[in-house]
Amino acid sequence: MTIDFIIPGKKKNTFVEQGMNEYLKRLSKYAKVNLIYIQERKVDPDNKKMLDNALSDEADEIIKLSSNSYLFLLDTHASQLSTSDFKESFQQVCKTHGKISFAVGSSYGLSDKLRKRADQIFSLSKMTFTHYLAMMLLIEQVYRCFNRSYDK
Repeated sequence: MTIDFIIPGKKKNTFVEQGMNEYLKRLSKYAKVNLIYIQERKVDPDNKKMLDNALSDEADEIIKLSSNSYLFLLDTHASQLSTSDFKESFQQVCKTHGKISFAVGSSYGLSDKLRKRADQIFSLSKMTFTHYLAMMLLIEQVYRCFNRSYDK
């Protein structure tokens, strides 16, 4: 099984990246894992056309990278899942798909065409997180799905 985590932006040497790397290392015992950075387009958020084009370009890249995958998408506007509900859903997907991708949007959000492509969309919380922190939390939750010590 291969699990790709796709995130817009640049690799940063921060505590968040250290956290992502720690959980990716732990996850690598269960699956082949990849953290894929795509270019986050720079935009003027007040320029709707520029913003829509940037989100569309990011969506195209994520769609291309996840073309042969079951795609989970994090979206702040979607329903929230508990850890146990996420684990149940994820484990069902693992039974039928050899490649799974997870994607988060950029600082500016998501394109509707990416939402249409996604196989499952959910939110981590009603709270707002940077997309880097959201990715770290997501990777930890995926690890939690494999690690039986978290079944309590």
